[in-house]
Order: sequence, then C-alpha cells, then structure tokens
Amino acid sequence: MNSSQEIAISIKKMAKSKKIAIGKMLSDCDLSINTLASMQSGGFFPRLEAIAKIADYLDCSVDYLIGRTDVPEVNFEKKTAEDSLKQEFFDAFDRLSLAEKVEVMSIVLEKLKS
Repeated sequence: MNSSQEIAISIKKMAKSKKIAIGKMLSDCDLSINTLASMQSGGFFPRLEAIAKIADYLDCSVDYLIGRTDVPEVNFEKKTAEDSLKQEFFDAFDRLSLAEKVEVMSIVLEKLKS
C-alpha cells in the first residue's frame, strides 16, 4: 500500500483525467477541502470510508487509489463497443454548452420520430 502522499497524488491524477475539480469532489464527499493537502504533507491518513467515497466519486477502485493495482476500473468486465460508444457520447455531450445540448436533443428527438 502506498503512503498518504502517493495516495493523494493518485487521487489528483484520477480527478484530473476525469476533469473533476478537487474542491467539488471533496465537498461532495463531505470531506475537508484540506484533506489532500494534509495527506501530501504526510501528517494525515484518511479513514477507509473517506477513500471509498472518493473512489466511488471518481468511479475507480480503492485498490487503484492505494496502489494495489494499475487498473482503475472497479470491475474488470470487458466493455462492449456499444458501452464505449455510449460513454464517449455522454462525455462529449457533457462538454457542450446548454444551447448545443438543446440543438443535439432536437436532432435526436426528430430522428426518433422518423
């Protein structure tokens, strides 16, 4: 298992890769905004429940965050091409402005009518 500093780095990397703001994540997980800073200083090791909340929020395994595996996925089931396509669509949709989302939805709804 990694040190608290290494776990903090893993959390930050995963959040960055998913474009998740650290402050929002910590707040949504009911954790102090200083949690990662305290971990990085080496003076604090969070409870397992806190690491589990963060892992759930980041949609990765606790084992990944604590350095027991290099595979971030919670389960190791192979995703289908359709699953990957859906995820890619939703990720792209999330990056659109509200006006662009409305436009995409109108196109999709029109397509469903035909």
